[in-house]
Amino acid sequence: MSLVLLLLGSFIGTFLLLKTVLHPRRLAGPVIITVISLASFAVLPDAGFLRLGLLLGAVLTLIIGVLDERYDLSPAVQFLGQALIVIVLVSSGWAIPYVSNPTGLGLIYLSPLLGALLAALWLIFLMNAINWLDGSDGLAGSVGAVAFIILAAISLLAAPPDSHTLSLALIGLGSITAFLIWNWPPAKVYLGTSGSWWLGLYLGLVAIAGRGKIATSVLILALPLLDAGYVIVRRLLAGQSPWRGDTVRHFHHRLQAKGLSPSVICLLAASLSIIFGMGAVLLQTRQHPCLDFNQATLSVADQIISVGIASTPAAQSRGLSGCRQVPASHGLYFPFAAKKQPAFWMKDTLIPIDIIWIADGAVVGLEHNVPPPVDSNQSDLPLYTPPQPIDAVLELSAGAAKQFDISIGSRVELIR
Repeated sequence: MSLVLLLLGSFIGTFLLLKTVLHPRRLAGPVIITVISLASFAVLPDAGFLRLGLLLGAVLTLIIGVLDERYDLSPAVQFLGQALIVIVLVSSGWAIPYVSNPTGLGLIYLSPLLGALLAALWLIFLMNAINWLDGSDGLAGSVGAVAFIILAAISLLAAPPDSHTLSLALIGLGSITAFLIWNWPPAKVYLGTSGSWWLGLYLGLVAIAGRGKIATSVLILALPLLDAGYVIVRRLLAGQSPWRGDTVRHFHHRLQAKGLSPSVICLLAASLSIIFGMGAVLLQTRQHPCLDFNQATLSVADQIISVGIASTPAAQSRGLSGCRQVPASHGLYFPFAAKKQPAFWMKDTLIPIDIIWIADGAVVGLEHNVPPPVDSNQSDLPLYTPPQPIDAVLELSAGAAKQFDISIGSRVELIR
């Protein structure tokens, strides 16, 4: 019910606010930025500076975008403004710790510097891609609405479902759908610089919130990304600045030149985005990446590590199956509602691990360097059981238990 309220609230709020400012103002950017940023602030977890960074990024986008709409800032000044917005967001924690491996199982982990740099490039490119796409009534809104729908669908496929990404995607979907009612050809309101920048920026942030979904999001947003990439390459080959305006090379310009109406262009763009998005959904269902290792923190033997939480039966059965890497200072934590003596096996496990048995907040047993199965058929796998009833298990990469000096009696505390 709360998710339905998020969707309806952002839709109704945007629709009514736009209705009140249709005359004489015709730019919807301030309304969309206000509704989405405030709603997102409410649903983001109260951890670190993510919420503050999002609000500051929204304010800067609004200010710089409105200045461009009024004074037609040069491309260089626009780029510096985008860089400032992105620096604020990345500094507040909107970075990319890892991406899904598009060719197989597992995740590709990034260093903090590389994760921040990739996030900055991702956000700036999307801001410009959506801004350049916004050259025909209803076009950017149509593509954005489809992207939010696909991002919401993919967040439901995660194990466990990614509630934060789902909430953010529904907020964006509600707001941009309300805008699209007023922006559908012939448009009564327009995104403007502030609105198109924010739509691209927010789409990028939703993808970052769904950790490891950047590679998948590239497929979801293939149309604006390919359009922007094509125009940049053509401008560079012609010896022109890649950042200056273009009125002939973009996707919609070429279709307009062939006589297609804005409504037909919107429907075609939405259809292509749906096709790309379904490809992203199929890719997601065929991949079996590791669970998110950044869901909580754990204090164990006076060390702080980040852990994924395998709280559902499906997640506990899956465990580290298919993971090609558990990064340093990370692990997978299995909480149980009641004490028991479960039997763990290494089905589909690709790497050696340490298994740490926990009861009443203390380590009661350890299994060091448990090897992955040798038998390709994985028949008759050995079982690993704790020495006594337990209420939690921690799995780490092989050797991590000795590295952290974890031993019998070490205290363990889950910090949400």
